[in-house]
Amino acid sequence: MKTLLVAALVATTAFAGAASAMTGSKVDVAQDTLVEYGFNVDADTLSAAQVNALNTLSVDTELDGPRTAEGRVLTKIRAILN
Repeated sequence: MKTLLVAALVATTAFAGAASAMTGSKVDVAQDTLVEYGFNVDADTLSAAQVNALNTLSVDTELDGPRTAEGRVLTKIRAILN
């Protein structure tokens, strides 16, 4: 019984480590996005939902001029952070 519990614990820890590594790279991408657009926010303090939203952030830049597209990105980031 002890062997089974230890094996389960090791497997759970390994899975959690793999999941956090993936999350770490998402946090890095979120941090890069925040820095690129001038936000002084530590991505490590954000929720998983906020990090995911920053990772999937997209704005169609071909429809409007660059200032308008950047304004849309800033608006979306502010909404994610609130």
